[in-house]
Amino acid sequence: TLRFRRITLPARRAPPRGFEWDVACARWSPLEQSWITSGVEVQRPVYWDDVEVACQVYAVPDGNGTAFTAFFVPVEISTTTTTVEWTYPTYTTFEIPPLPPVYVISCNSSLLPEPPLGSSWNCTKAGEGQECRAVCEGFPDQITSVTCLKGQSSLEWFVTNVCPLFTTTTLDMTIDRPSENAILGSVLVFVFIIIFCCSMGI
Repeated sequence: TLRFRRITLPARRAPPRGFEWDVACARWSPLEQSWITSGVEVQRPVYWDDVEVACQVYAVPDGNGTAFTAFFVPVEISTTTTTVEWTYPTYTTFEIPPLPPVYVISCNSSLLPEPPLGSSWNCTKAGEGQECRAVCEGFPDQITSVTCLKGQSSLEWFVTNVCPLFTTTTLDMTIDRPSENAILGSVLVFVFIIIFCCSMGI
């Protein structure tokens, strides 16, 4: 019977000089009291930025309930031999090691954009799919977010949610002052009496 188990890989470190990492799966054998690789294989392909690996599990004599693990094993980098013919001497040989792969990981905190004013980023676990959120300025119920996704040649930050546009407005208010209105009314009445008296010849 063929089964699949998803196993989280350990943290990837730099391999020894002249080696590269390969991934292997193993199962715990209660009979031998050790990890063995028989009856379990890695489902390929496995990419450099994978954080999990699928292990193909075949029927094993130890029965059900067996524990499984995945780990990195160093594999020596093979070299190629190229023969070049010359007029003299007849030929010579030299070894050309293959170029190591170049991986660029740009999803780090120093490359995060500035969060909205008065807020800070709240991020999930680092790696592909990591998301950072921050509260929008002036909109406490809205968030902006960036997510770590695969670009053309690296993991990069992509803005996945933007904040609404925040603007401020100034209100012009007229305040009614009853005392000033009463004084103005009295002055107008006084002026009206003066004009009336003058018109009557008083």
